Amino acid sequence: PVASEHLVTGIIGASILLPCDLNLSINPARLRFHWQDHSDVVLYSFNKGVEQEYQNKLYTNRTNAFQVEMSSGNISIKLSQVTPQDNKNTYWAFASLFDSNDQNIHVTKECQTTLLVAARFLTPKLTVNYKEMNAMCLTQGGYPEPKVTWTIQDLSQPQNCTLDPREVQTNITLDPESGLYTVWSQVNFTENQSVTCQVFNPILRETVSNTTIICTSKVQEGLSIGVIVGITLLMLICVGGIIFPVYKQ
Repeated sequence: PVASEHLVTGIIGASILLPCDLNLSINPARLRFHWQDHSDVVLYSFNKGVEQEYQNKLYTNRTNAFQVEMSSGNISIKLSQVTPQDNKNTYWAFASLFDSNDQNIHVTKECQTTLLVAARFLTPKLTVNYKEMNAMCLTQGGYPEPKVTWTIQDLSQPQNCTLDPREVQTNITLDPESGLYTVWSQVNFTENQSVTCQVFNPILRETVSNTTIICTSKVQEGLSIGVIVGITLLMLICVGGIIFPVYKQ
């Protein structure tokens, strides 16, 4: 049986503690223990004072223990440089104690730790296109795949409403190099509304969001610019049609 089970969350690029305590005083010179992952690959090994004798090269420079605390039974290790590939991995610690005659007196699977991996999304950048009457939300650098929601509130009403996913255009892509996600999402709006884009990280239980207010004056300004541009183009075409025959003569 496993003495203790843990669920921990690590941030990509940072370090995370894989905890394990034997809850007894021991002589490290009579202690042997190692940590291994779900594929039986050894992350860290300690053999009566000798470290990393059996460590797999996949974990080179990524793990270390706390030797000054081993005498009190602490065989936790620190896993560095957490990556997306570490997500949902389970790690086990096995420990053996020896007596003064170097006889094995205790062997057990002491601890089990499952690692969830995450990265925080940046605050979304919210861009409004008054001519097209839509708002675009962009964020990146997060993990795992998030949930995107939009809420719209009519400024004349006290309550807001969450848009149905069918009313939203969302594209979530995974960068093959970094293993992190980029989110692009877009909605249409009408005048005199506040629009909020929310990006929820399911592992961190964290939401980043941004809100903008759609003003009537801005909408009219966007429409006016469109009308002015259209009229200007039409005038140029007409003038061109008049000048061109004169030029030929």
